[in-house]
Amino acid sequence: MPRRTWLDSKIDVFLEELAASGIDDPGVLAGYQDMPVRWRHTAEIRDRYGYRDFSAQPDRFAFTVWLYRQAWAGEVAPSVLFRAAHRQLLARRILLPGHSVLVRLVATVRERATRRVHSRLARAAGPDTPTTRPIAASSTTCSAAGSGATPSPGMSSTASAARSGGTTRSGRKTSSTASAS
Repeated sequence: MPRRTWLDSKIDVFLEELAASGIDDPGVLAGYQDMPVRWRHTAEIRDRYGYRDFSAQPDRFAFTVWLYRQAWAGEVAPSVLFRAAHRQLLARRILLPGHSVLVRLVATVRERATRRVHSRLARAAGPDTPTTRPIAASSTTCSAAGSGATPSPGMSSTASAARSGGTTRSGRKTSSTASAS
């Protein structure tokens, strides 16, 4: 028997309440998303189960910070980050936004984290390094010299050092540790 989740129990309660209100066939709700009553139902769900609105502050900001940290911690596929964000919203009891809203937020946060990695790498490389030279990827077993960090698969030790604030393989300190010294 498949494992039942929290959502399964809520769906069962919902179907029971539909049956109690005289709706035996859930198919009649096909156009529900276009009905104005759904906004009242959203408010009732929020009040009854203690959920908060996705756009409400400080919850939205705190969730975005959490999402950014996940994207910054390593190279995570968008689908994995999306599922993690979905689980995190449920755990924080925040009403789920529309699918496209969450997809755009994940994409925006990943792009920002990627730009930060690139800018840290550029600063770590210094002005005397040609910008056209590709960075060679190291294996996942190599660790960045002096930082104790293990690169993510496909990530160079320089990129790993930039994320962790350590030093590059050649021993050059990245910008975050150079300014702290």
